[in-house]
Amino acid sequence: MVDLSEPLAAMLRESAGGRTSGLVFSKPDSNQLMQRDILKYSLHPILKKLGLEQGGLNMFRRFRITKLETAEVPAALQHTWSGQRNRMSPRCTKNS
Repeated sequence: MVDLSEPLAAMLRESAGGRTSGLVFSKPDSNQLMQRDILKYSLHPILKKLGLEQGGLNMFRRFRITKLETAEVPAALQHTWSGQRNRMSPRCTKNS
């Protein structure tokens, strides 16, 4: 499970078009997009439309870590849930 802001969650639900499996961002033939293509054709246009700053896919992890810190989740558990091999840098969090 991943915490998302309500507007982002609503946008992703709309983007998925009722699908319950498969890739969120994919090519028209349902093949996987490269990260640069996800940013160029999906994420950045969406952020621009919403008037938000462009960012990479790491912003989802940063949001998650910030939410965990705000909820005072123990650091060891944050580390496990973040999916990082090494400890998260303080610059990866909003509160730092």
